[in-house]
Amino acid sequence: MVVLAIALVFGVLAVVRQGDEIAAALDEIDWLSVLASFAATIVGLLGIYRSWAVIVRDGGVDLSTRQSLRIYGIGQVGKYVPGSVWSVLSQAEMVREHGGSRLRMATASLVALLVSVTVALVLGGLLLPVSGSEAERTFWFAPFAAVALAGLLIPAVLNALVDRVNRFLRRPPNDVRFSGRAIAKAAGWALLANLFFGLQIQALGHELGNTGIDGYLLSTCAYALAAALGVLVVLAPAGAGVREVVLTVVLAPTLSVGAALTVALVSRVVSMAADFALALSQVRRIKASDPGARQPVFVTRRFPPSVGGMETLALSVWRSMLEVRPDAVLIAHGGSNRGLVGWIPRAWFRLAWLVLRGRVEFVLTGDALMYSLVDPLLRLARIRRATMILGLDVTYSQRVYRLLVHSALRRAPQVVAISAATRDAAVTSGVPAARVGVLRLGVEAPAWQPTGRSRARVRVHAELGVTSDAVLLLTLGRLVRRKGSRWFVETVLPGLPGEVHYVVAGDGPERVLIEEAANRSGVADRVHVLGPVNDPLRDDLMAGCDLFVQPNIAVPGDMEGFGLVTIESAMRGTPVVAADLEGLRDAVLPGRTGILLPSEDGAQWIRTLGELVADRDALDSLGESYRLVATDLYSEKAMGAELCRMVGLSTDAAPEAGTEPA
Repeated sequence: MVVLAIALVFGVLAVVRQGDEIAAALDEIDWLSVLASFAATIVGLLGIYRSWAVIVRDGGVDLSTRQSLRIYGIGQVGKYVPGSVWSVLSQAEMVREHGGSRLRMATASLVALLVSVTVALVLGGLLLPVSGSEAERTFWFAPFAAVALAGLLIPAVLNALVDRVNRFLRRPPNDVRFSGRAIAKAAGWALLANLFFGLQIQALGHELGNTGIDGYLLSTCAYALAAALGVLVVLAPAGAGVREVVLTVVLAPTLSVGAALTVALVSRVVSMAADFALALSQVRRIKASDPGARQPVFVTRRFPPSVGGMETLALSVWRSMLEVRPDAVLIAHGGSNRGLVGWIPRAWFRLAWLVLRGRVEFVLTGDALMYSLVDPLLRLARIRRATMILGLDVTYSQRVYRLLVHSALRRAPQVVAISAATRDAAVTSGVPAARVGVLRLGVEAPAWQPTGRSRARVRVHAELGVTSDAVLLLTLGRLVRRKGSRWFVETVLPGLPGEVHYVVAGDGPERVLIEEAANRSGVADRVHVLGPVNDPLRDDLMAGCDLFVQPNIAVPGDMEGFGLVTIESAMRGTPVVAADLEGLRDAVLPGRTGILLPSEDGAQWIRTLGELVADRDALDSLGESYRLVATDLYSEKAMGAELCRMVGLSTDAAPEAGTEPA
C-alpha cells in the first residue's frame, strides 16, 4: 500500500492544479462513457503487461504468470514519481523476492519500455495524416524518431547496445540475447494495447464530435503520440502535462480546443484509476498469499567495505542486532558517495516492497539523513521506527539540510544518540528530550595475545623506518579541522622529547595543512602522514603505537559524536589521551579507559604526554588496565541488548534468517 500511496500523491499533484477544469469536464461527459473508457484502458494495460512479460522472459527472468503480473502491476505505478525509470527500479527490486536478478529485470524492463514507446511512435506517425495539417506540422519529427528507435530494436544492435551499457556501468555482461521473435511478439501486444487505448479516447470524445472510423483513428493517433512523448520527457510524472498538451493539439482541429482539453483531462483521471486498480488488485493477492514473518530492518548508507567511523559503527550495530534478532534484515551501501545516487532509490523501493508485503516489524536507520528519506514511507505505513544520530546529523549548518533533515528528526518517535553531547545538540535543535536516549556503543573486541602489542610494534617501526627507541603517538581517522591534528603538530609536538614521533593515518581536507604545519614548526622529520591505510596496517597501528591521541578542538557547526576509534585502541592495550570535549567524554572514561585533557590547553598536553612517554613500561601496564575495562564496558552484545531495550524491539526472533546487504 505504501508504494501506491506515495505514487498516488505525485499523481494527484499532476492534476490538482487543473481541478476546476476536470470538474467541468466530468459534467460534459456521461458516466457510461467514462466507464467504457476505463474498461478499454484496463484491457490496454493488460496488453502492455503481456508485451512486458514477453521481453522479461526472453531476458532470462523466470517468473510465473502470477508473479510477473504482481511485479508489473505494482511496479508500474512508480511512473507517477518524477522520472521515467522509477517503475523499472521498483520492478528490479521486487524480482529479488523471487530469486531473480535485478540487473536482468532492469535490462528487460528498459527494453520492454523501448518496444512500447517505439510501437506508439510508429502508430502515431502513420496515423498523423488523419489529424490535420496543424498536428502534422507540430509532430513532424515523430516518424523519424520512430525509425531511429526501431533501428535500436534490431536484435544485433540491441544486444550490442546492452553489452556496451553494461561495460560503461562496470556490470557483468548480459549472457542472455534478446531475440527477434520475442521483440516482434512484444511489439504485437503493444500494438494491440494502443488500439484499445484509442478506444479510451474515442469513448470520452464521441459525444463531443469524435465519432466514426475517422474519429477512432484520430483518437488512436492522439493517444499513441501522447503516451510515447510522455515517457520520453522523464521529469514529468507519468508524462503529466506533456500527455495533455499532445492530446489537445491532435484532437483540437476536430473537437475544438475546449473539448479536446476536456477529453485530455478526463483521460488522465481514467488512466490513473486503471493503473491503481490493477496495482491494488495485486496488493490484495500479496497479503492473502504471502503473509511472511515480521522482521526488524536496519537501513544505513555507510557500511563496510567502505572505511570510516560511521561504517565501523554501522557494522557493530548490525552485528549486535543479529545477536538479539537473527532474523533482522540489512539494507546497506558499502560503496563510495558517488554510488549513493543509484543506491538510495533501490534501497527505498526494497524497503517499500518489504513494507507492502507486511514483513516489517521495526526500522532503524543509521543516521538522520537516511531517516529523513524513509520517514514519509514509514509514517504512511505506520511502521515503528527509530534513528541513530551522529554528531554532524544535528550540527551541520547547511540550510537545505537543516530544513529537510531536522524537520524529520523533530517528528521521529525515537532518537538514539551515540553520546550525551549528541543528545544535547539534538534537544537544542528542537527534538523533544523525552524521545532521545543515549546508547553506550560497542565494538567487536579483537583477538588478544600477550605478545600481540610487541609484535605489532616491531611491524609499525619497520613500516615507518624509525629506530626501536622511537615513541609513537597515533591519531587515526578522517583529517578534518575538529580532530585537532594540525593544532597538535603546531603546539604540542615541538614541546615533546625528540624521540617522540607523531603518526597520522587517514585522509581529508586537513592533510596538506598538517604537512605544512610540520614544516613550519620544524618537526617534519617526526610527523608521518600516511594517508588512507588498509585494515591490517590499521590494526597494527592501533596495537603497535605507544599512545593514541585524539586532540580535538571546538569547531562551530562540527562536533565529535563519539570517537569510536578511541575504544578500538583501548581494546588493543594502547593508552588513550583525548580532549575533554563533546562525544569523547562518553568514549573515554577518565582513569578507566583513558585520560581526558582540556581541549587546546597546550601546556597541559605537553606536561601530561611528557610524563607518560618517560616510562614505556608503565605505559604498557596502563594500556593493559584500560584494555580490560574497555573490553568489558563496550561489548557489541551489550550494545545490542541495550539498543533493543531502548526501542522496544522484541527479542523473540522470527524463524526466517536476515538477508544480505543491498
